[in-house]
Amino acid sequence: MSARLTARGWGALAVVVAAATLGLALGYPEGVGLAVGALLLLIVSFFLVSGGGPAFAVAIAPPRVERLTDTVVRIDVEAARAHRRGLRVRSSGASHPVVWDATGIHADIPVPTQRRGPVSLGPWVLERVDPWGLLRRRVGEVEGVALLVVPRVRPVSLAALPSALADFGGSAEMGTTTFATLREYVIGDELRHVHWRSSAKTGKLMMRQYVDITRPRITLVLVAEERAYTSADEFEEAVDFIASLAAVASSSGLDVEVVTTAGERASHGGGRSTAVLDLLALVERGASGVDTRLLRANRATTIVVKYNGEQKCTGDRGERSEFAAARVTGLYPVAGGGVALEKRLAEIFNEVDALIRQGKRFIVLSDRESNAQQAPIPSLLLCAAVHHHLVRTK
Repeated sequence: MSARLTARGWGALAVVVAAATLGLALGYPEGVGLAVGALLLLIVSFFLVSGGGPAFAVAIAPPRVERLTDTVVRIDVEAARAHRRGLRVRSSGASHPVVWDATGIHADIPVPTQRRGPVSLGPWVLERVDPWGLLRRRVGEVEGVALLVVPRVRPVSLAALPSALADFGGSAEMGTTTFATLREYVIGDELRHVHWRSSAKTGKLMMRQYVDITRPRITLVLVAEERAYTSADEFEEAVDFIASLAAVASSSGLDVEVVTTAGERASHGGGRSTAVLDLLALVERGASGVDTRLLRANRATTIVVKYNGEQKCTGDRGERSEFAAARVTGLYPVAGGGVALEKRLAEIFNEVDALIRQGKRFIVLSDRESNAQQAPIPSLLLCAAVHHHLVRTK
């Protein structure tokens, strides 16, 4: 494509015409000299942007990038050496120089990662410009790219999860137990677990010791209601925290499901899955009711409640003040019935208030470690009760 004048080039051309006109009309040789100088500059610029033939380029971008990270889209260029100077890529927003170095011919386009969600960059025009920016010549085009800005996944210690999950590494379905070892009889043991052969050899009653090998499962519920957060940044921190918990849980072999109060959900087994990050990348804060499917959350569910506060939480790579977490057990003595349930909820409210005064930033309400005497408070009731208590009092 032929060279075209830029806005600065049109200004230089206007100087040529005006200076020549005034110099000839009024007899000022200085004006004529200025016009000749500007004209020569335009001619030199034309030769500098001419030649070299077409150039070819392709944009390389990762499909997902984490929020607030320094990421660039690399545009690899194939061009003749005649394009070595003055080559750049330009879009409607800005232009970026093409660099010739040991890694090749390329231009780096910064990715805006301040907010989560889909980001589209480009398309770009590959062009040559002179050193003074008077003329430009298009030598190629670059197709645009689309990528997804996902929440930050930070290193979080398993201490941020309930201890029952941190110490548990089973692989079987719910309710599965298996023989682990033998031990001596203690008062209260069931005689049906006596290992008679070992008892005959040792002269003592030896009992079979069983362990629960249930596969751990965790459900993380993100409260997406606008009134639960004082600012957009606070909501972003909550999303980052959910993503970090999901990452550390799944890498530890847990089955993870992420649910929002608006009804969006994603789940996967052990290993890192992009489904959870994709869901959290698109979730938005707004008015919403409680998804009725939360009523069917099973006994393995862990609910994460977001609230205001500030303290430090030690992770695998140091202190993370934004991830200060504490665990509250949501169990009550089943023999006490409704009265015991109501009393336990009041105790949980006091525990949560105390943790907030200590500066804890996130509270994990857990119904793990339940048994015949200690029953789990229904997950929806427990989460909603604590949430509304915090809304009323904080």
